[in-house]
Amino acid sequence: MVRLTQWGLCERELAERAHQATFFDRLVLGELEDIRPPESAVDLRGYIALALRGSYPEVALQASANLRRRWLSSYVDQLVMRDAALYDESRDPVKLRRYLVALASNTAGVVEHKTVYDAAGVSRVTARLYDDLATLLFVADQIPAWHSNRLNRLTRSPKRYLTDSALVGPLLGATSERCCETATFLEDCSIRSWSSSCDLKPRHLHVSPGRTTCATRVGIRKSI
Repeated sequence: MVRLTQWGLCERELAERAHQATFFDRLVLGELEDIRPPESAVDLRGYIALALRGSYPEVALQASANLRRRWLSSYVDQLVMRDAALYDESRDPVKLRRYLVALASNTAGVVEHKTVYDAAGVSRVTARLYDDLATLLFVADQIPAWHSNRLNRLTRSPKRYLTDSALVGPLLGATSERCCETATFLEDCSIRSWSSSCDLKPRHLHVSPGRTTCATRVGIRKSI
């Protein structure tokens, strides 16, 4: 049995270009001349709109913004009230929602775990259980930090992401620039699942406070 992680719809799928080679495939195969910028540029407002639209098929293919908001709000309610109970009936839905709100507030950010669970008002033990539960429910994910012994100022804390940037809307009721980074990371995740010529391992690169911060780093290992 081969397990394949399913992600939301990426832009290449929505544009009906899923049959084409991915960016990572072209990079590995040396087809650099085929890597071109999109024909129509997207500004910051456009990126935020795409990020808040999300990648769940039910909302990505829905033209009505009002129906998208209602679907996402109902989905969050279902997560905390019903889906979580399927794994653990003892979990408090009120505390779980607060923890998801804290995760949404820090999506695509590098913060100490204590910052997250203090904001949610739960203990460290409960927060670890909620992290596991969020992963099992495919609501949140973490990527480890890339580090080197020669660069000891690099942080080794993981970076947390919601598995769909659209969840920032119903959880926070507001937009955020990190929503764009979350959407970009999830787009990469979906593209990685389509890449056939290489094995991709994402790591985030973050320098200690007061120094420059870099974005996600993808390690590429050519498939045999």
